[in-house]
Amino acid sequence: MLIQKWHPVTHDMGLIDASPGGVLRELLAWHSSIGIEHDVREIHSLEDGLEGLLPLSISHHRRLLVPTRSGWTAYFATGIQGSDPFPVMSELAKRAKARSMRVCATPDDARYPATIWEVYDSDSPGPLSTIRTICCANDGGRWVFETSGDPLPFEQEGSYRAPRKRDRFTREVLDTYLAEWRLRPFDDEFYSPSLATPGYLLQQATKAHSSPGYTLGEVVAGKPWSRPT
Repeated sequence: MLIQKWHPVTHDMGLIDASPGGVLRELLAWHSSIGIEHDVREIHSLEDGLEGLLPLSISHHRRLLVPTRSGWTAYFATGIQGSDPFPVMSELAKRAKARSMRVCATPDDARYPATIWEVYDSDSPGPLSTIRTICCANDGGRWVFETSGDPLPFEQEGSYRAPRKRDRFTREVLDTYLAEWRLRPFDDEFYSPSLATPGYLLQQATKAHSSPGYTLGEVVAGKPWSRPT
């Protein structure tokens, strides 16, 4: 599956309840207002879009918007530790007046396993649009479990009292929460880019901070964190 193959890019992604075209307009307008411009091209397959993110780097100078079968848009970026969707999803929730999410679920053998779910909404009274956060993560060898905001009606709050912190919010529980919005972001068939309904690959045209680039294989092998020999 492409979504599994493209870990870590796809283990930490954004989702927003708006069309790719609408998200593109709001993202370009926001970035233009802070002096960032992008070149944009259409993508017609998930594989084409993900390949367009290469090389991966710390700098998020390439971003990908992908239509889905739910009507939501998925957001990916060229990060070596995931797409880091929080800043973009938080801001676009206000600008597009749409609910958005950060969805993070690493493979079990990840360096620091984590399952994280953040929900943003334009009606949130706070400056970051956050209405709910659940985080279960290995913080450098120590598991932490944290929540903020009011629980949503469908949450399985009994699981939050599991004896082991690592069991309190699992990928399986996250999947049931996402299903409330018909969201299946870890399934290739969930994505629907085509000639009729394209996605968009954004390449930052404004000069970005220079950082080393890596292939997907190099990132998976840990090269960005290895010491030079």
